Amino acid sequence: MIYAINAWEVALLERIGQISFPAWLDVVSLIITFLGGYGVVWLLSGSIFLFFTKHKAAAIAMLIGFGMTIFLSDLVFKEFFYRPRPFETVEWLYDYVRVAATGNSFPSGHASRSMAAASAFFFSSKSKWRWAFLGMCGLIGLSRVYQLVHYPTDILVGWTMGILVGLLAAFIAKKGWNWYENRYGKDTNHDSIPALPTSVPDDINISEVNEI
Repeated sequence: MIYAINAWEVALLERIGQISFPAWLDVVSLIITFLGGYGVVWLLSGSIFLFFTKHKAAAIAMLIGFGMTIFLSDLVFKEFFYRPRPFETVEWLYDYVRVAATGNSFPSGHASRSMAAASAFFFSSKSKWRWAFLGMCGLIGLSRVYQLVHYPTDILVGWTMGILVGLLAAFIAKKGWNWYENRYGKDTNHDSIPALPTSVPDDINISEVNEI
């Protein structure tokens, strides 16, 4: 169990909590947290790109990255570092918290999972959507600090972990997809229809054919 609390992070969270933001911003942050952190965006996007676009390897990479990070972040690193939430360590921060949160704080599961999924897609595809996915990661991380349930370093380390996992997921997906295409993509043994001839063989007499 290893964790540290930095004074500058506590001061930043206190300052954010004291600012009177509009109520609609709380609602927006909750929506972003739900859609991105809990996998709605990544699972839905991965499925759409897998079944309805040509970016199948990138979609597989996205899903692999998301799944790998659930294990690494939530079941390994969080339990090892065992860093409490900001409002659990600095009790007076609880008065400013904008959303309920449980579990350990470091690293941010929302930040790591979203970055792993987005970066895996980013490294595997040239689609313009890759930039939108990265932008979503930024909003998710900022929303967790805004809600005062994570220290900034939770987010930064979560993003870093996500990028590394995304690279690995992209590599695995690329190798796996190349193997699949080599094994099944060019297979012509499945009830293929023979091509029609484009010319008449020399041994056939056209006049005889016309008389039939």
